[in-house]
Amino acid sequence: MLGVWGSWAPPVERSRLVSITYIGPQLGNIISFPISGLICQYLGWPWVFYIFGVVGTIWFVIYSLYAFDTPAKNPRISQKERIYIENSLKKEVKRSKTNTPWLSIWTSLPVWGISIASFCNNWGFYTLLTCMPTFLEQTIGLDIKTNGLLSAIPYAMFLTANMVAGEIADFIRKRWISTKLTRKIFTLGGLFCSGFFLLLCGYFGTDTVTAIVFLTLGVGLQGMVVAGHNVNNLDIAPRYSGIIMGITNMFGTFPGFLGPQLAKAVAKKPPPGIEEGTAAYVAIYRKEWINVFWVTAEICVFGMICYALLADGKVQDWARDGENELSDDSSEENVIN
Repeated sequence: MLGVWGSWAPPVERSRLVSITYIGPQLGNIISFPISGLICQYLGWPWVFYIFGVVGTIWFVIYSLYAFDTPAKNPRISQKERIYIENSLKKEVKRSKTNTPWLSIWTSLPVWGISIASFCNNWGFYTLLTCMPTFLEQTIGLDIKTNGLLSAIPYAMFLTANMVAGEIADFIRKRWISTKLTRKIFTLGGLFCSGFFLLLCGYFGTDTVTAIVFLTLGVGLQGMVVAGHNVNNLDIAPRYSGIIMGITNMFGTFPGFLGPQLAKAVAKKPPPGIEEGTAAYVAIYRKEWINVFWVTAEICVFGMICYALLADGKVQDWARDGENELSDDSSEENVIN
């Protein structure tokens, strides 16, 4: 999607528009968690895949009919809007005739900063996305129906933080601080909140209310990163944003299978002889989940350090087309860097 936004999003509206895009996955989580619980209870777990597979196919057809690569290819856009978008991006998205600068991309420190931040952020996100129901069942004892309903709450918070962060990021970029500092504030803030509140959940989330509150803060405030490293691809190389998104998202996808596997290996079932549901049984599970959350927090801190050191907000030299091209930050002389 960032590849498409590279040809559609005016620089001063990037955070907002990308944030709107990322509402989709969170709406999916909010809707699918409770519905999946009901489907599993009344129809069986295979129907979860059948139903959502059909929904995904319908979405693909609609997207294919109404999505276009550039404003010029969209027959439904007004001429006024098309001219506005193309003029705001004319110095950024005009691809030169030279080959893609693969070596420069792979050796770019800002690209590595985004990649590492994506990996670290998604470690906590995917671990909880796949393991939150298990955590709530093992430590709180929630049934599958209640579990599905409550597991959706953190993603409602994520959606809200996502929207608010996008609006605030564009607002402060226009008036007070540079793009680089804006991206760092929201990335570091999201990573810190994720690790901090997950640790609090592990130590103090001993009942349904406190566990959901800490999980909601840990997962929800993580939504700030959408206005941070998630949109940073467009800042440093608009014309190559799709390629860079593929690279950074590759690193961000690794936690999708590494995180849950680690959680499964660490949070093992208590040894035989301890009765299920007893205080001792739950205490063992909770201690193991605290270890899972510590790993997540440490990875978040690593991501914060790397992104703080490597991130940038200007169009990189290798991503420009011609000596006279200006970066998006060229007008930021009077803002805080």
